[in-house]
Amino acid sequence: MSDYLASELDAKSAAFDSAVKSVLKYIGVSAEYISVFKATVDEKADQVNTTVQGNSLESITAQGLISGARLSRSYWEKKASSDANGRTVGEKYKYWVLVQIPQKNIDEARERMMRSKDEKIAAQKLREALENGEKAQNLDLRLKKRISILDETINAIKGLDFSLLPGENKEAYLTKFGDKKKRREDEFARRRQTTMIVVTGGANINAANAEKISTKTMESLVARLAPAKRMLTKCGALDDCLKDAEKEDYGRLCAVRTDATVRSGALGGVTATLTIEVTMYDLVLGTSSPAIKASGQAVAWDGETILWEVALEKALKSEKLAELSSHSLKKADK
Repeated sequence: MSDYLASELDAKSAAFDSAVKSVLKYIGVSAEYISVFKATVDEKADQVNTTVQGNSLESITAQGLISGARLSRSYWEKKASSDANGRTVGEKYKYWVLVQIPQKNIDEARERMMRSKDEKIAAQKLREALENGEKAQNLDLRLKKRISILDETINAIKGLDFSLLPGENKEAYLTKFGDKKKRREDEFARRRQTTMIVVTGGANINAANAEKISTKTMESLVARLAPAKRMLTKCGALDDCLKDAEKEDYGRLCAVRTDATVRSGALGGVTATLTIEVTMYDLVLGTSSPAIKASGQAVAWDGETILWEVALEKALKSEKLAELSSHSLKKADK
């Protein structure tokens, strides 16, 4: 149905346009497109003309829908048209029309719109999966969490119907994120077998000697506990060290503490004792082994000429520290 319009043709076209727009709305064409769609009736041939803008899905759907549409029946009325002063200046027309559209056209249009809806949903799900996958690049997240995110992304991509996503390559995405996941899993497995070594206390000697002792002790322990690495970050307490190592997904922590004592001898010389205390923590099980202590001595005539490296070499050759190698192998096999 049209409003009262200035000409019979305008009213007839408006009624037809209203009918077609009702069908477009019924099959799911967007309101934004319907508002710019226009259908008219040719005055001479009494045929339908349409204005279909662009090559969008809505345009194609509208064109296919109204192809073959025809006016089946119509009815009109007219009334006098008056100006502001109440004088008759012409006539206005109002039309009612019955428009027939082939069922085939409607079925195809509805199918096309449903597919469009499915395509939009699939595209949104793909975007969400890809965005989620990018979160796995966040180095602040634990490695295990990043692996979990990649697994979620891969499963989401596997669940998508890529026939609804023209131009997208399912296998390429699976390969991309699968490779990333494999690298993260390999890194996770390597870390789980690696011992993190940290110094929790320094020798009771001057800073220069303490640093040398720490460095050489670390080098020896890294070799004994391979695979192992030194924790580079500083931590104020052992609990902090344990949390940092666990956060970085390492399997074990080796806490090293060194201590030094100097005792004066009866003949005026001094005996220097260097003690190395090592405690192993299993971060996966949340357990620790009894501390292992090894010591070495060096004799000097006074406290200024102590050869601490001699005491260190003796301590590092202690049979007690040999237990660490078997401990590492046992844990790695486990």
